[in-house]
Amino acid sequence: MIACVGRDDLQNAQKNPENFKNLMVRVGGFSARFVELEREVQDDIITRALSLKEG
Repeated sequence: MIACVGRDDLQNAQKNPENFKNLMVRVGGFSARFVELEREVQDDIITRALSLKEG
């Protein structure tokens, strides 16, 4: 199954990780649970999601 989430979903996952335990992201050839990534990496993913939307 493939699903796309937006910037708002990623920011909500940072604020309420208990509600997004299964949110997976794929960046640079690896997949990981978003809520288990370091905050700096999460912020980078959110920034990329915003730039994709604007591009």
